[in-house]
Amino acid sequence: MKVLVAHNAYQQRGGEDVVAEAEAGLLRAHGHEVLLYTRHNDELAQMGRLEAAAGTLWSRRTAREVRALIAEQRPDVVHVHNSFPLISPSMHAAAHDAGVPVVQTLHNFRLLCPQAMLLREGRVCEDCVGRAPLPGVRHGCYRGSRAQSGVLAGMLVLHRALGTWQTKVSRYIALNAFCREVGAPIVLKSFSSVWKVFFNEDHPLQAFRDAVCRARYRDAGDDYLFGTEPNRFLAHRAELLEEGRTALSVADGEGRNSVWLAEQGLDVTAIEISAVAVEKARRLAAGRKMDVRFVQADMLAPGWPPAELHDAFDWVVGIFIQFVGPEWRERQFEVMKQLTRPGGRILLQGYTPKQHEYRTGGPSAIENLYTRETLQDAFADWVIEELVEYEEDIAEGSGHRGRSALIGLVARKPG
Repeated sequence: MKVLVAHNAYQQRGGEDVVAEAEAGLLRAHGHEVLLYTRHNDELAQMGRLEAAAGTLWSRRTAREVRALIAEQRPDVVHVHNSFPLISPSMHAAAHDAGVPVVQTLHNFRLLCPQAMLLREGRVCEDCVGRAPLPGVRHGCYRGSRAQSGVLAGMLVLHRALGTWQTKVSRYIALNAFCREVGAPIVLKSFSSVWKVFFNEDHPLQAFRDAVCRARYRDAGDDYLFGTEPNRFLAHRAELLEEGRTALSVADGEGRNSVWLAEQGLDVTAIEISAVAVEKARRLAAGRKMDVRFVQADMLAPGWPPAELHDAFDWVVGIFIQFVGPEWRERQFEVMKQLTRPGGRILLQGYTPKQHEYRTGGPSAIENLYTRETLQDAFADWVIEELVEYEEDIAEGSGHRGRSALIGLVARKPG
């Protein structure tokens, strides 16, 4: 998937700048191509007041550059963070006119309030909510300037009248429920809160990631992105699997591994975050007349796994689940350990850092890949029955194909 991330950087680096950069890194780590369109408020020092004011209302430069960028690169989606003051809402119009869906993150209340934070003189103020933002001009709410507040108010009024916020944006990402509830009834009739859980509680990018995950499998059409045959490292341990009765496949994708596990006579549960992938997995299972318990869930969500799944499985299988970096890998492995019964086993297959020489699959972020030391440290409190690094040619759909640098683990939980 190709994502165009747009952000107007502040003169003093802040949280929005960090989020925009983090999103780009996260998407790249998941194997997606990221294009950046950025402008920086340092440009304002070289602009006259009238030029800056006009650009805040509608930046011809942004519209021209974004149209050219979209025509050349053809992104699948545009994600806008801050567009004030240099990028302007002409960004949204240019993308919409080119037929590219726009996602807008609401980092603050700029679409409702010239001051952006619903505050005035240290107190909560909603005088401009649900009406023309004239109180904000009268009080000079933006930087204590009536003139600058007037420009901001003009931008808000103009684009409400043009329907920019209602018709040029496909989805909004709200940082919390209050943002959703305050914003939705006022200016955004099609406002859709996508405030969910993303790795850590209340992270604003959950739904955007969900959309990325859906697109990854949807873009494969009727084909299966990683094929329909099981992972080879897993399949070669069929005899060992006979020692268990229950199995869980985490981040199962389109079902190739969970369905195969069911064919080995195991009682199988599979979890996967993408609804598109789960539906394809169900079709695969039905076609092979296999019963698999498919669950759409995020294994890294707070409170997961539920108590009834603790110590529930003889086998917990993770095949190419390297979609998180070291900071979340510990949590990922801990979840898998919680799911495994005493005496049960975890089976992992992943790429080693040498995979970046082959580029035949796997994440672009090298820190996501496994080394022998990584897995030895992670399972130091378990009995490591097998830990092997090797290279071989693999053919797993279009997603994994060619010479690959691999590592496999089988570890048994004490007890």
